[in-house]
Parts: sequence; structure tokens; C-alpha cells
Amino acid sequence: MKYEKHSKLLSWVKFVFGLALMAGIFSWLGYGSAPPGVVSHNLEAGIDATPIWYMEVENMAELEAGVEGVMEANTKEGKSK
Repeated sequence: MKYEKHSKLLSWVKFVFGLALMAGIFSWLGYGSAPPGVVSHNLEAGIDATPIWYMEVENMAELEAGVEGVMEANTKEGKSK
């Protein structure tokens, strides 16, 4: 009986430790690694971007126009069938 209580306690300790470890890893990944000042600049400027999802695309307007053109062509093609 004593062994079962020790085993259950050990299982709970392992579970809580693993949960805390996962929360720490996800927090660290969410903050990401970025050049110094990037995150603080984003926060000050009200930019909602974290380094893990942050990316810069130089010709985004052209890409969006291309996607819109393809979508319009597919829509027209679908109506003509």
C-alpha cells in the first residue's frame, strides 16, 4: 500500500514537471530569437508580430495581385462550364 502511494505521488510529480517544462518551452518558442530591439520595437509600435511568425516579403503587393488574378481566372472558368 505504501508503495502505491509513493508511485502515485511520483507520477503526479513527473506530470507536473513535464507540464511546467512544456509551458516553458512554448513560452520560449513564442518569444523566439530575434536581433536585439526587434521585439521591444514591435511592442512599442503596436505591431502584433512575434519572431516565430514574423517574416518580411519584399514584393507582397505583387504576390497578392497574382493570387487575385488566379482566383478571378478560376472563378470565370468555373462559370463558363
